[in-house]
Amino acid sequence: GAGVDDARLGEDVELFGGALDSLPPGLGDHLEGRGEDLVGVSHECDLPDLVGRLPRLTRGRFPADATSSTIDALVRAAAGNEALYQLDGETLVDLKPDLVLTQAQCEVCAVSETAVRDACSQLAGARVESVHPTDLAGVFAMFRRVGDLLGRRSRAEELIAAFEDAASTIRHRRRNLPRPRVVHLEWLDPLFSSGHWNPEIIALAGGELADVIRRRGDLWQ
Repeated sequence: GAGVDDARLGEDVELFGGALDSLPPGLGDHLEGRGEDLVGVSHECDLPDLVGRLPRLTRGRFPADATSSTIDALVRAAAGNEALYQLDGETLVDLKPDLVLTQAQCEVCAVSETAVRDACSQLAGARVESVHPTDLAGVFAMFRRVGDLLGRRSRAEELIAAFEDAASTIRHRRRNLPRPRVVHLEWLDPLFSSGHWNPEIIALAGGELADVIRRRGDLWQ
């Protein structure tokens, strides 16, 4: 079901119905009933009915079991000179997608928008859409936008309504209860606090965000 977790940022990269996603995991729910249109997925795709069935079009340049500190060192060493993720552009072109959905959120977390657009420049007529939400309102707008592109606006509204219902239920259950102080970390070594919509989700869940992050929409502080 769609709950608070549907608004978390993930870096799945999927090829939907001729579409390449690099979007929050909750958008995978848009694919229900449309699996026949999917033509490829990323190396991080974990949708059960797709894993193993479709070609994986991306891969990271670091070992899957690398520690936080090792990945951080690799990121700093690359320093923008080398992409951390590789896109199999040749296979992407061979798949001839009609719609490509990608992200401009984070080049450290997933294949870059530039790499996707470069690969798609060889595709005649392919539409490339990129998203970059920074707060819950932006996440909901993204759901609606992708829902429209996929002809599934009603499904997008269902996801948003389910989130809002879950948030309302949690708010009711936690009424008059103590608000625990919360630090939300995105990375452990070195320490990075999380931003974007996470402060809003913590507040909705009844938590009081510690001073590490004070404003919604912040990348990190």
